[in-house]
Amino acid sequence: SYDRERKTLVLRQFHQEGFVNQYVLNAAESKPGKLVFDSERFENFDNRWKARETYEIRSVDEFVETFELGEPGKKLEVYSRNHFKRYKGERCADNKTLSELKQQYGLLILCAANDVVAGADSVCTAIFPEFWQTDDPETLRERTPPEKVDAALDWVCASVLSLPTGPDTEAIKKLGAWCALNRWIDSLEGPEALATAVALVPATADLLADQIAKRGIAKEDIGGSLASTEHTELRYALTRRLVSMPEDELTATLLALSDEVTRIKRGRR
Repeated sequence: SYDRERKTLVLRQFHQEGFVNQYVLNAAESKPGKLVFDSERFENFDNRWKARETYEIRSVDEFVETFELGEPGKKLEVYSRNHFKRYKGERCADNKTLSELKQQYGLLILCAANDVVAGADSVCTAIFPEFWQTDDPETLRERTPPEKVDAALDWVCASVLSLPTGPDTEAIKKLGAWCALNRWIDSLEGPEALATAVALVPATADLLADQIAKRGIAKEDIGGSLASTEHTELRYALTRRLVSMPEDELTATLLALSDEVTRIKRGRR
């Protein structure tokens, strides 16, 4: 707000923790494209501390916020820095790899983003049915309006492309890997055989350890004891586990799972 008596800008922040921070514009440090606010008082916090909020305007669609904090009698130190960019709608087309992933996997990218992109879990919760991870991607596609899926995909793409160089490429790589691994799991066919294989392979066995203990059964019998929703949840959990593995461990685990599924189907266990 503008304080008419002091003829300056005042910034007030209301935090969910109960803190109310009041800052005043530091005219000497501010300049066109940069606003600096120094703390005047805190409510529900020690007023011996000092704080500074700096807003650097990069463009009409972008700014950087830097928050500095200083203990009593000490200099200010950077506590956090956030880079904000305005969301402009369709962004997947801005990146060739993302565009190809969207074309190839569609809604499955949202399932992947739930594990890969910060904040995407709330997007999935908003557009998908409650307890959506008990539904397979095809069921989610049937139950979710296409316009909601498109809007959510645009949000994911925009979020990934707003990341700094390096992390953005890594996020795109993980999205693609997640989707590819989930498709690979589906290609094994036979949910009962897959579940039993997961329980028998050391690298994934803990995913079903609680279910086995709760049922009081042998690992070899877990596949036939799970409900369809539990099989679906397991596929999501298995994908999440596989995408987090180093390449060597992933290769060995995929081979072990595939071999176990084949042996189980042939009745060798």
